[in-house]
Amino acid sequence: MDGVDKLVQGVGKAIDKVPEVYDDGLKPATKESGKVLALIPQTINAALAPLRQWIAQKEYNVAETEKLLAQKLEKVEYEKIVSPESYVAVPAIQAIAYSMNSEELRNLYANLLAKSMYIDTKELVHPSFVEIIRQMSPIDALVFKIIMGGQ
Repeated sequence: MDGVDKLVQGVGKAIDKVPEVYDDGLKPATKESGKVLALIPQTINAALAPLRQWIAQKEYNVAETEKLLAQKLEKVEYEKIVSPESYVAVPAIQAIAYSMNSEELRNLYANLLAKSMYIDTKELVHPSFVEIIRQMSPIDALVFKIIMGGQ
């Protein structure tokens, strides 16, 4: 039994040393590993920040577009307002989102959308008009407005 007693004593001493080994060697490494693991969600959040900003901007742009449309259609009889054709509305809404910093371009797109929602002018709106506006600069939009007799 001497061998077994020595083995038990040795195991007991080894177990007593575990906290010392943890504190001396493993604890700093474990802390650093924890810091690295904490960086993963922070990195993901940082990487997604521009996407969150883009989504918030998109929601703002949609709200602003709705306000513009309400202004453009405020004098139109309710029963004459219809859903626009998706082949006009979808590209126009996408394009207006990229033009929100230009009042001139924003107004051209809003006018196009409003015309596509008014039953009396809906058939006159061609999908290529979105592409024509997309090719314009804000100065082009001002010149176009002057040519068409606007102020």
